[in-house]
Amino acid sequence: MKITAREKRGGTNLLTWTTYGSWVRGDERGFVGRLPEKGKASVHNFPDEPYDGDEPERRAASTARQKGAAIRLTRDHADTCIAAFREVAHKHGVAVHAAAEMTTRVHLVASSDGADGARLLNLFRGVSSRRLGQGFGPPGGGACAAGFCRDRCGAVQCRTKQ
Repeated sequence: MKITAREKRGGTNLLTWTTYGSWVRGDERGFVGRLPEKGKASVHNFPDEPYDGDEPERRAASTARQKGAAIRLTRDHADTCIAAFREVAHKHGVAVHAAAEMTTRVHLVASSDGADGARLLNLFRGVSSRRLGQGFGPPGGGACAAGFCRDRCGAVQCRTKQ
């Protein structure tokens, strides 16, 4: 993936994401997600902007749409992710300053002269997810859409291959 001139914003970013199913829209802890508002999708994810709160009906609908169990990462998964982070850093000229991998979320501090935070998030999350799918297969033996790789890992059981 080449970083285009349009994406050249650079800087240092705190990147964070949760594992599949561990924090769904409507969660009582609050959430950030696309929600219909005045005829269009709205995302409340700017500094000092209140995020969306407990919505039991939306939470139930989000949970019902899940294609598999929520993902919990192990030490072996963390090792795979760290290797994936190094791969992205080397390939794309990104500096990784800190990484924390927990059972249901990942935090990463990274900087780049050539990519903004959204692009970095996509790179790190995408490559680590693919490497998890390649190394461990789909969680619970299900199809990839239920787990790590979101249908891009190339695993034999991936639904998009059928």
